Amino acid sequence: MVIRELIEFYTREYRDRGLETARVDAETILAKTLRVNRVDLFTRSEMTLSREEFDFCKERLDRRKQGEPVAYIVGERDFFNRIFLVNSDVLIPRPESEIVVEAALRWMRVSSKETPKVADFGAGSGCIGLSLIAEMPRSELFAVDISEAALDVAKENSFRLGLSSRSSFFHCSVEEFSCHLDNTKFDVVVCNPPYVKRGDPSLDPYVERFEPHQALFSEDDGYHCLKLWPQIAFDLLNRGGLFLMEMGAGQGLEMERHLREFCGYTQVELLKDYSGIERVIQGQKN
Repeated sequence: MVIRELIEFYTREYRDRGLETARVDAETILAKTLRVNRVDLFTRSEMTLSREEFDFCKERLDRRKQGEPVAYIVGERDFFNRIFLVNSDVLIPRPESEIVVEAALRWMRVSSKETPKVADFGAGSGCIGLSLIAEMPRSELFAVDISEAALDVAKENSFRLGLSSRSSFFHCSVEEFSCHLDNTKFDVVVCNPPYVKRGDPSLDPYVERFEPHQALFSEDDGYHCLKLWPQIAFDLLNRGGLFLMEMGAGQGLEMERHLREFCGYTQVELLKDYSGIERVIQGQKN
């Protein structure tokens, strides 16, 4: 089968299954599998695949028919102008999480910290914390995750990005993190905690099926980690330090009240995502 025919076949297959980005998905999977870019697919559209190439491409393309995310199939995802390795042990990095990185960088550059220390709660693939220290050459990352498999992904990403020497990894819960520190305090704490309520009808069924539940769901209607982690962060921050946390749609007002009244943060602010949804909350320890 030639490349053009393969793309057209799977584009139809994906559309029949209601996948909105059918052609892009087919082209992306095929390009990554053949180790070319998508532009090369057009210049080689009439090239006939060998039997081995066809079988390998078909196996990957068929996985997408079952709803498996493209990022897991190709094993990587773009985030903040870098490529991060991902697998089913970590959440797929999303554009909304880049807001956390952008806000933290603005603050770090204005605060003029010479050697800022960053803590990343629930680090997952490491995309947030590693993106931060990649932009701040004298910064240092302390990444914590309860999943050892997720930390393995983050470690590999730190190595690939040349950041291993400035990254430390802690396999423990956020609640236990302070026990592993030698009175270390942080200038910035970032996190993307589990914040989805179990049974939430708005959750994409493919997300629920394929992405790690431990990183998705939280008790107390999704608020358990959202309310606990900023309290823990407050004790670990230097005076004047910044806390940034991603959250779900509709959780902003409750979290704003929680950070102000129960955690003691000042300059609490809600940041909207690209769809106008309050997606990130930040506050300072003053």
